[in-house]
Amino acid sequence: AAAKLLPQSGYPKCLLCPSNEGYHGNAAKPARQTLRLIPVKLAGKPWYWQYSPYVYYNEHCIALSRAHVPMKICRATFERQLDFVTELPHYFIGSNADIPIVGGSILSHDHMQGGCYTFPMERAEVILPVIFEKFPEIEAGIVNWPMSVIRLRHESKQKLIDLSCKILDA
Repeated sequence: AAAKLLPQSGYPKCLLCPSNEGYHGNAAKPARQTLRLIPVKLAGKPWYWQYSPYVYYNEHCIALSRAHVPMKICRATFERQLDFVTELPHYFIGSNADIPIVGGSILSHDHMQGGCYTFPMERAEVILPVIFEKFPEIEAGIVNWPMSVIRLRHESKQKLIDLSCKILDA
């Protein structure tokens, strides 16, 4: 109730903005005094990496855009994800999507979530192999999972990015 009476400063713009690092907090926004950002370059752009203040799984982390820009799944998203796991191969990274039906994610600030954890979906078997005509060298298949999941595997980041974009645009 007290938060709605506070003057709107717009600082920080959202809970993912870099200006949250060390933020003292107020009635409307939580304190982030212990939050620390590590600069990283993903897909050639400046991003940050931090451990999440909400530990949902082991080493839960967030990669976030330095700029306050909305989430958008595009070629650069796949490039950033593969850059991230190339640097930290023992981690996973994923996007909550850029659609408003995903739940509690902050869609106004581009970010991805990751960690050092193996989800059951990663262990799920492929129930239907798929061959993409223009990408026959990529191991692909539909995973035994309640929702639509296509697993792609290949050594070439560029080929994975290209196929991911084709699937996204389909």
